[in-house]
Amino acid sequence: MQTNDKIKIRSEALSVLFAGRDTTASLLTNVWFELSKRPDIWARLSEEVDTLNGEKPSYEELKNMKYLRAVLNESQRLHPIVPATGRYAREDTVLPLGGGDDEKSPILVKKGQLVMFVLYAMHRRKELYGEDADIFRPERWLDTEDQKGLRMGWDYLPFSGGPRVCIGRESLSSRTLLLSTQPLLITHLPYAHLFCIPLRARSWTLSCVLTHLKQFLCD
Repeated sequence: MQTNDKIKIRSEALSVLFAGRDTTASLLTNVWFELSKRPDIWARLSEEVDTLNGEKPSYEELKNMKYLRAVLNESQRLHPIVPATGRYAREDTVLPLGGGDDEKSPILVKKGQLVMFVLYAMHRRKELYGEDADIFRPERWLDTEDQKGLRMGWDYLPFSGGPRVCIGRESLSSRTLLLSTQPLLITHLPYAHLFCIPLRARSWTLSCVLTHLKQFLCD
């Protein structure tokens, strides 16, 4: 819908900016929560970031950091930023599953009805992700000699999909990839060992952590 209302345009723009900030912070918090429990993943991630030699990565270098991307994909699988969402039916239709006592029969959805889908549950289904679906395992996204890793499809929807896919998907991915490398790059700085303490799950965001680290270095 088009409009020339400046207040509406401003409000829409702000909603996009705020959404990008909050979703990035939430994703990073979830990533560091998982890393705090898995020193093995932290070590492998550090090895990949070490190839940057302490330099800020370019966009092309970020795209080639396969393990880092696998870590982010796995975080969004287990902890989707939007755990549930829905769509209103534009016309009468029939879904192939969901009806009957066993919920395996077709089900009628009438025009205007809301259909909810819970990503948090779908992303943990063992028939889709295996018996270890509840375990944080980034390696499931990587190709091996024996088989290909997971690929993004309709069973993995952290950004939803179709015409209503999240417009900030690429922005969030690029921003998160970049920010995720920063604490690992900081360990190349002098005196870094002074604040390389075991990670703990906290309700702060990575941006706050980096701010405190910079203040410490300036002091």
